[in-house]
Amino acid sequence: MMIDQEILALSDDDLARIPESFAVEMLNSKRIRGALGTMGANFRTAMLDDDDPDKVIVQGECPDGSTVRIEITKGKDYKSPQEKMRERREKLRKRLESVENR
Repeated sequence: MMIDQEILALSDDDLARIPESFAVEMLNSKRIRGALGTMGANFRTAMLDDDDPDKVIVQGECPDGSTVRIEITKGKDYKSPQEKMRERREKLRKRLESVENR
Protein backbone atom coordinates (compact mmCIF):
# COMPACT_ATOMS: atom_id res chain seq x y z
CA MET A 1 0.00 0.00 0.00
CA MET A 2 1.32 3.41 -0.91
CA ILE A 3 1.80 6.05 1.72
CA ASP A 4 0.37 9.55 1.31
CA GLN A 5 3.70 11.14 0.30
CA GLU A 6 4.12 8.59 -2.50
CA ILE A 7 0.61 9.21 -3.74
CA LEU A 8 1.10 12.98 -3.72
CA ALA A 9 4.27 12.53 -5.77
CA LEU A 10 2.52 10.53 -8.51
CA SER A 11 2.62 12.28 -11.87
CA ASP A 12 -0.04 11.81 -14.52
CA ASP A 13 2.45 9.55 -16.33
CA ASP A 14 2.78 7.44 -13.17
CA LEU A 15 -1.00 7.16 -12.93
CA ALA A 16 -1.19 6.09 -16.58
CA ARG A 17 0.72 2.92 -15.66
CA ILE A 18 -1.98 1.87 -13.17
CA PRO A 19 -4.76 -0.31 -14.65
CA GLU A 20 -7.47 1.91 -16.04
CA SER A 21 -10.08 -0.63 -16.98
CA PHE A 22 -12.06 -3.42 -15.40
CA ALA A 23 -10.75 -5.97 -17.91
CA VAL A 24 -7.09 -5.09 -17.37
CA GLU A 25 -7.48 -5.17 -13.60
CA MET A 26 -9.34 -8.48 -13.53
CA LEU A 27 -7.19 -10.24 -16.12
CA ASN A 28 -4.08 -9.38 -14.09
CA SER A 29 -5.52 -9.94 -10.62
CA LYS A 30 -3.45 -12.07 -8.27
CA ARG A 31 -6.50 -12.37 -5.99
CA ILE A 32 -8.36 -14.31 -8.67
CA ARG A 33 -5.45 -16.69 -9.16
CA GLY A 34 -5.32 -17.02 -5.39
CA ALA A 35 -9.03 -17.87 -5.31
CA LEU A 36 -8.42 -20.65 -7.82
CA GLY A 37 -5.59 -21.92 -5.66
CA THR A 38 -7.77 -22.06 -2.55
CA MET A 39 -10.10 -24.32 -4.52
CA GLY A 40 -7.19 -26.56 -5.45
CA ALA A 41 -7.11 -25.40 -9.07
CA ASN A 42 -4.17 -24.21 -11.12
CA PHE A 43 -4.72 -21.16 -13.32
CA ARG A 44 -5.20 -22.02 -17.02
CA THR A 45 -6.81 -19.08 -18.86
CA ALA A 46 -8.29 -15.63 -18.41
CA MET A 47 -10.33 -13.98 -21.13
CA LEU A 48 -12.96 -11.40 -21.89
CA ASP A 49 -16.47 -12.66 -22.53
CA ASP A 50 -17.22 -12.40 -26.25
CA ASP A 51 -20.77 -11.21 -25.60
CA ASP A 52 -20.21 -8.88 -22.65
CA PRO A 53 -17.22 -6.48 -22.45
CA ASP A 54 -17.93 -6.01 -18.73
CA LYS A 55 -17.39 -9.69 -17.94
CA VAL A 56 -14.12 -11.57 -17.43
CA ILE A 57 -13.88 -15.36 -17.35
CA VAL A 58 -11.06 -17.14 -15.54
CA GLN A 59 -10.55 -20.88 -15.68
CA GLY A 60 -8.44 -23.28 -13.70
CA GLU A 61 -7.93 -27.00 -13.54
CA CYS A 62 -7.70 -29.26 -10.51
CA PRO A 63 -5.24 -32.17 -10.34
CA ASP A 64 -8.15 -34.59 -10.82
CA GLY A 65 -9.07 -32.91 -14.11
CA SER A 66 -12.02 -30.92 -12.76
CA THR A 67 -12.41 -27.46 -14.24
CA VAL A 68 -13.11 -24.35 -12.17
CA ARG A 69 -14.64 -21.39 -14.00
CA ILE A 70 -15.06 -17.97 -12.40
CA GLU A 71 -17.10 -15.24 -14.09
CA ILE A 72 -16.62 -11.70 -12.85
CA THR A 73 -19.04 -9.01 -13.98
CA LYS A 74 -18.28 -5.31 -13.57
CA GLY A 75 -20.52 -3.61 -11.03
CA LYS A 76 -22.25 -0.31 -11.75
CA ASP A 77 -20.17 1.49 -9.10
CA TYR A 78 -16.84 -0.02 -10.20
CA LYS A 79 -13.84 2.32 -10.22
CA SER A 80 -10.54 1.29 -11.75
CA PRO A 81 -7.38 1.32 -9.66
CA GLN A 82 -6.30 4.35 -11.70
CA GLU A 83 -9.52 6.24 -10.91
CA LYS A 84 -9.23 5.39 -7.20
CA MET A 85 -5.60 6.51 -7.06
CA ARG A 86 -6.34 9.73 -8.98
CA GLU A 87 -9.20 10.54 -6.58
CA ARG A 88 -7.04 9.77 -3.55
CA ARG A 89 -4.22 11.96 -4.87
CA GLU A 90 -6.64 14.85 -5.44
CA LYS A 91 -8.14 14.52 -1.94
CA LEU A 92 -4.65 14.52 -0.43
CA ARG A 93 -3.67 17.59 -2.48
CA LYS A 94 -6.78 19.47 -1.38
CA ARG A 95 -6.21 18.52 2.24
CA LEU A 96 -2.58 19.66 1.99
CA GLU A 97 -3.63 22.96 0.38
CA SER A 98 -6.16 23.64 3.14
CA VAL A 99 -3.49 23.00 5.80
CA GLU A 100 -0.99 25.27 4.00
CA ASN A 101 -3.56 28.06 3.64
CA ARG A 102 -4.30 28.26 7.37
